[in-house]
Amino acid sequence: MSAAVTLALLFFLSVTLNEQVTEGCTCLPRHPQQHFCASDIVIRAKVIGKVNSHLPEVDAYKIQTIEKFKPLDKKRIPVIYTRSQQTFCSISLQNDEYLLAGFTQAPVWIQNT
Repeated sequence: MSAAVTLALLFFLSVTLNEQVTEGCTCLPRHPQQHFCASDIVIRAKVIGKVNSHLPEVDAYKIQTIEKFKPLDKKRIPVIYTRSQQTFCSISLQNDEYLLAGFTQAPVWIQNT
């Protein structure tokens, strides 16, 4: 009887712990300085609105750059992109001002890393 109870308890704990691990978020919070150092680009921008994205499962936002912190070049960034699925640490932006950090690839990607 004791072995059956122990086995049932171990099974219950393994199922419960396994489910908690799989439901966890992969986007762990980091200090703002870590975001700044790890990012290719850091800007303060006003989101003008959401625009059509030519990429699947990607949101595109038209922005107006207010201040550029990194890099300090004069290159204009008219549109930023972020994943639309929560599993990819996406962000949803409204028509407001934001401090954005992200990576430069073909388009500029902003993600919650």
